This record gives sequence, structure tokens and C-alpha cells, in this order.
Amino acid sequence: MVSQVFSVCFLFLLLIVGGYGNAQTQKVDSLKRLLTTSDTLSEVYALNLFNICNDLLEYNPDAALPYCLQAAQVPHENDSLLAQVYIKTATAYSHKAVYDKSMELALKGLEIGERINDTLIIFDAHTNLGIDLFIQEDYPRAREHFDLAERLIFQYGDSARLGHAINNVGLVVGYLEGYQQEIDKYVRAREIFRLIGNQEGFANTVMNLGTAYNSLGKYDEAISAFNQALSIYQVLQYSAAEEQAYLNLGETYLDQKEFEKALLATYKALEISKAYNYKLDELYSLELLSKIHAGLNRYDSAYFYNLKSISIKDSLFNLEKENIRSEMEAKYETEKKEQTILQLQQDTLIKDLQVQQEKQWRNNLVMLAGSLGIIAILFYSRFRNKKKATEELNQKNDELKKLNGFKDRLFTVISHDLKSPLSAFNNLTRSLADNVKNISPSEIEEYLRNLNQSSMDLSRLLNNLLEWALSQTGAIVYQPESINCKLVMEEVAAQLGPTISERKILLEYFVPSELTAHADKNMVIIVLRNLLSNAIKFSDLETTITLFAGKKDGIITLGVKDHGVGISTEDQQKLFDASADVHSVGASTEKGTGIGLILCKDLVERNGGNIYVESKLGEGSNFYFSLPEFKQ
Repeated sequence: MVSQVFSVCFLFLLLIVGGYGNAQTQKVDSLKRLLTTSDTLSEVYALNLFNICNDLLEYNPDAALPYCLQAAQVPHENDSLLAQVYIKTATAYSHKAVYDKSMELALKGLEIGERINDTLIIFDAHTNLGIDLFIQEDYPRAREHFDLAERLIFQYGDSARLGHAINNVGLVVGYLEGYQQEIDKYVRAREIFRLIGNQEGFANTVMNLGTAYNSLGKYDEAISAFNQALSIYQVLQYSAAEEQAYLNLGETYLDQKEFEKALLATYKALEISKAYNYKLDELYSLELLSKIHAGLNRYDSAYFYNLKSISIKDSLFNLEKENIRSEMEAKYETEKKEQTILQLQQDTLIKDLQVQQEKQWRNNLVMLAGSLGIIAILFYSRFRNKKKATEELNQKNDELKKLNGFKDRLFTVISHDLKSPLSAFNNLTRSLADNVKNISPSEIEEYLRNLNQSSMDLSRLLNNLLEWALSQTGAIVYQPESINCKLVMEEVAAQLGPTISERKILLEYFVPSELTAHADKNMVIIVLRNLLSNAIKFSDLETTITLFAGKKDGIITLGVKDHGVGISTEDQQKLFDASADVHSVGASTEKGTGIGLILCKDLVERNGGNIYVESKLGEGSNFYFSLPEFKQ
């Protein structure tokens, strides 16, 4: 499907070829003139080469590689510049599909970035590595690099890069977890770009949303997304992306059998691709036009566009063959004279044979193309039906896997987590009933206090279980509003006031009174209530718990810090994993179920944020989560 092809174009740092702008070419020409006045071994010379490489990557990646390679050869005293050169060169190689070389250079840049502790360089390196692995369909390893890049840039506080990072995660999640999970990531990225006013990032993410909707058969949503992205690209004068939006619209209209609309969109894509000499995109347009005309039973037109697409393929093949021949001739210059002469003789013989073969091939082309066109038309309908059936089956399998995961976790909680507090409650009541005549008033008071604590634990677990089940089934509706962070924290503290007083806990607030988030208030209350309850449970009597909040680059961070028993490094990796079995013991031997933190993760991500933990055994824990800032 065309839409699936073009979703790859909106991976961050894998640059898209746009139209040649006068300002861009003038800037590159100016930098080239500066090269003639600089010492070829100086850092200034290397910097000018790097800037040329960087600018050319924006609109002519093929021309960028020589400058990137030359910049890497200049002696460098600036490690940061050298790392950036490696990463830009990796991007150029990735564009040429030389992924082993691209990954080698990205790893060199990563090594330097880690040595000098430069977060942005480390982020770019992991992003490049993730892109190369994604294109090579190594989705699990790509996910590792994309996830790490997202965590790094979230902590750094760069909202634009965070949006791009989440977008990249969305692409690989679609292959690993399903289209719905992919959509959830795009929605988060889209909201970030909207908040910071990044129109290009917003449009790219909306385009990706359209491809995901198309894959799910939600054609109306897909068309709406493509049109929204298209309108932004037209304002930005982003010709390459505009052409891709038209192609995606054409494919989607074809899926709906709205042939005339498909024709109109695809003709516009073809017009743009021819105007800017996007040969590969012209090929996609011609192939799509052939399919559309076949759907209209216009077999003469389908045949015509099929022949034109074959012609484009032939020209691209000959161009690639010429590039290979030129590289071979350059290599021959370094070999011995005798070997060169022999090789040239062999080349002459090969060329003669190729001329004969190409002549025969052209004589048979028309007949062969006609036959292939007829066969393609006959089997096209069957193929599309089979493809749709496969997509529907994959979607149902994804839904079934999700449902089974939910069921398994639910049964685990019911059989293990729910069993423990119920057993404790039953044991206490039985013991009290058996010994009521033989125990003192003070002992009865202790029994009642323990029964009350047990019932509270049970109630909390049941509430979390219910809310988590509702979240998993989509029954909790996301209703964002403007919420004052300090007031919400105080409201949650008031709800837990009796427990706080009983354990003589001192609450500290480091929350600006004017800090306002854009989020679902009920969801935020549930998250804060769970985090504060855990902090109380795992803290000693007469200790201090800190509630804090702050903002950076449109992202608000809220947190709860305690000085309790802490969490091991191994368990920290499993806290937010619904498939893991983690049970902690509190300061007063209370048992934690883990379901509350799973619920927290779900609700935070529904609000476009992330949740993290920092903890050391015996020193306490710091849980914090992010929310988008409310903007007037």
C-alpha cells in the first residue's frame, strides 16, 4: 500500500528531499566560497564543510555525502563537531540505503557523545540507529533505540525532539503491538507539536495518523488526516510532503472505490513529482493511476500508465547501472595496467552483449508488457480482497492478544493480590470471634485497628482494580481541562488525611501556586492518590513526604518523594509492566499489589505524559510524571 510506504518518510532525522529553494542554494554557494579562503586543515574549514553537508541534507541528500566525508577527514580538536559530522554522514549514507556504513558512523558519534556527556548528540545517534534498524525491519532493536532516545530527550526538556521521538516510537509500535497502540503514540506527539506551534512536525504526525487509520480500514478518519496535513504542507510550500499526501489520498479513495476522487488526487501527485523531478514518486503515481483506471474498467488507460511506469523503472535501472559502472571505472585507476587493460576488454565484450540483449529485450517489451498488464488486471481484484482479509485478521489477532493480556493480569490480581487481603481480613475476624471473651479492651482496640487497615487496603485494591479494568476496556473517557497542580495535590492529601495523621507523616509542598496543566482531573487525582498512598505505606512513622512540581518547555512534572524502604534496581524495571509480578512490603509489613502503578502508567500516558521512578534500597523513592502545560 502506498500509505505504508510513505509513513517511513516521516521518521525523524531521515530527511525528505524537497524542492530547491533560492535561499538554500545561495546559502550553500556562499559556504562553498568560504572554503576557498580557509586553511584546509583548520577547524573553520571542517565547520564550513559540515554546514554545507547539513544544508544539502535538507534538499539534496545525494550531493551532501562528499562534503560529509571530507569534513570527517579534517583533523578535529572539537569532539562535539566530530561527533555531529559522524552522525550527519550516517544520515547521508542512510538516504543512499548503505545501512552498515550508516550504523558504523552513528555508533562512532554515540561513543563520542557518551564520552563528553552531550545529550543531544546521544539522542541523534540513537535516533539514527533506530531508523536504520526500522528500515531493515529489525523492529525490536529499533524500538530499544527509539525508547532510549525518548527517555533522554524527555529528561533534557526539548519538546520538539520529544514529539519526533514519540512519533518514531509510534511507527515501530505499529508493527510490534498493533495499529491502535501506534495511533495512541501519534496522538501524544501531535499534541506536543500543537502546544509548541511546530507546524511541520504536527503535519508529519497527522500524516502518520492517516496511514494508521487507513491500515485499520477507518477511511474517513484517514482522509480527514491526509487533507489536514496537505493544507499545512501547502502553506509551508513543502512540495515533497504535499505530493505524498496526494498519493495517500489517492490510495485511500481507491480502497473505498471512489475512483474519480482517487484519480484527481493521484493526478495532482503526478504533477508535483514531474515538476520537481521526483522520479521514484512519479513511478508510484503512474502505478496507482494504472490500478485506478483498471478499477474503472478503462483497460486502455490502465495499459498506458502501466507502460509509462515500466519506462520509469527502466530509466531508474539504467541510471543505477551507470552509477555502478562509474564507480568501477574509478576503482580501475588504482589497479595494475595489465589488469586494467584486461578489465576494459572484458567491459567492451560485456557492453556488446548488453547491447544485443537490450535490443532483443526492447523488441519483446511491448508484447511482454501487454501480457503482464492483462495478468495484473485479472489478479488485482483477488489480491486486494485477500489483502483486506489479512489486515482484518491481523487486527482481530491484535485485539485478541490485548484482551488475553488483560485477562491474564486480571486473573493474577484476583487469585493472588485479592486473595491476600481477604485472607488477612478473614483471619482477623475469626481470631476476634474465637477469643472475644478472653481478650482485654486494649487488645480488642488493636484488633479493630488492624481490621480497619485491612478493609482500607482491600477497598483501595478493589478501586484500583475497577479503574484499571475500565481503563483497559476504554470505558474511562479522556476529558482534559485546566487544572491547578497545587490545588489537586492538596485535594488528594485531604482525602488521605486520616492515614497521614495516624502515621504522623509530615507533608512538604514545593509546588508553584500558578502552575496549571492541561489534563483530565479525575485521572490525575487517581495517579496522585496511588503515589501518595504508596509513599505513606512504605515510609516509617513520623517521617517526611515531599510533593513537588515544576515546568520546562511546556512540560509540567509532578512528583512524590519519600524516605521509605526503597525499591531494588531489578524491581524498578518491572514496576509499570502489566505482565510482571512485583510485590513489595511496606514499612509496617503491608503488601503492595503493583496494580496501582500499572493503572498510573495507563492514565498518565492517556494524558500525553510519561511516568518514571528513582529509588535506592533503604533511602526512599521518587516517583514523578509529566503532563502538558495548559496554554491560554
